[in-house]
Amino acid sequence: MNLREIHEQVIAEIQMHLQVVASGAPVSEISGEFETLSLCFRSLGTCHLLEFADIFQFRENLTRSGHSRRHFLKACRQQGNLADRHLALSHGEALFDSAACADWATARDIARLSITEWSADWEYEDDFCYYQFLQTLIERPVEPEHPVLTRTLARFEKALEGQESLRLSVCKTLLDRNQDEFLAQFGALIREIGDADELKRPHLESHEFLSWPCTFVSVEGLALLKVAELLGLDTGDQWPHCPALARRLAAGRDVFDIFEEIERQLAPL
Repeated sequence: MNLREIHEQVIAEIQMHLQVVASGAPVSEISGEFETLSLCFRSLGTCHLLEFADIFQFRENLTRSGHSRRHFLKACRQQGNLADRHLALSHGEALFDSAACADWATARDIARLSITEWSADWEYEDDFCYYQFLQTLIERPVEPEHPVLTRTLARFEKALEGQESLRLSVCKTLLDRNQDEFLAQFGALIREIGDADELKRPHLESHEFLSWPCTFVSVEGLALLKVAELLGLDTGDQWPHCPALARRLAAGRDVFDIFEEIERQLAPL
């Protein structure tokens, strides 16, 4: 795949899906559009990072991915769309995008608006627990003893039925604020993620072009590093698939919320 060509395709894809969102159709009919737009913005931001080392466009597009998820969750509540598989926490990878660029306000909105009950029809229970733990931690970073955190990790471990999980191990180190253990467990996890992406990349089909740029940079890894920093941990200097340039992202000027503007234009006079 060619990065420049993919960059152009991603822009066209964003325009197409935004037109669907702007159509005013009920959220129940277009719920998948928001998840696709999150991936589109993540992919576009990563293209800017890989092609031009442009961390500002990387940040802006990760922020817009979070906006897409937030708008979807708000619309679901407003329209009573509460039985939609896209509400599954593990469909909300935009949480990682918001955290990776330190957009904590949007990340906390996502956590606040998300469902709190697991549905076996929508996702695996261990995935639900992973996202619920991180959402709770982002909402309450100064409350390490919050009972929801400990209960969620116990449920996470039970759901694994004896299987090993580096994500669970990383979550335990975050709960304990254990810096040395975090560095060790995160290092193992980011290598696992990187190895999986390296194996996946050559086998992606042309219609999977949105995912291709994302195999070079782990936004999940960047998000976990930002969460650790939020908790006061030293996260080290060099990590594979987490470029030092991308780790410079910090909260900055507000990013124009396309979805709020669409909502404003659709509102009755």
